[in-house]
Amino acid sequence: MYPVFYFASENLMNYKALHSMLALMLLFAQTDHNTPSGHPFDPCPDSPNCVIDSADFSIPASRLIHLADETLKKMGAYEVHTDQMKLSIDAIFRIRLFGFKDDVQIHIIENDVQGSRLFIRSASRTGYSDLGVNQRRVTKFFNQLENKIKQL
Repeated sequence: MYPVFYFASENLMNYKALHSMLALMLLFAQTDHNTPSGHPFDPCPDSPNCVIDSADFSIPASRLIHLADETLKKMGAYEVHTDQMKLSIDAIFRIRLFGFKDDVQIHIIENDVQGSRLFIRSASRTGYSDLGVNQRRVTKFFNQLENKIKQL
């Protein structure tokens, strides 16, 4: 028979493990941020593995679609399909470690004579949480795209 303190310490260890796991889930869980209105995509599911965002740019949509295509390819997209006429891009990213595939969709709308708005959706095909991968991808995409535009 085990002494009483063994069970107490085992329960304490289980509690600490559970507490640590919950803390990690909260740390990596994506918060529900403001989804832009008027986006052309299917809505994200209730799971935190999908992000929809948008940004305005002061360049024509015809130029922005080209730069967005280049940016996705530079980021290592597995496949990129660009429709210049529809001003849209469908791309696939593969997660190296597990081989999971994430879908990225981009749609661009002319705002005025010189400006345009880019909508982006990044979503995991499988699973519930992506540990923030899609949010980081969208942030990285916008940062790299803005750097490309500054170099024009």
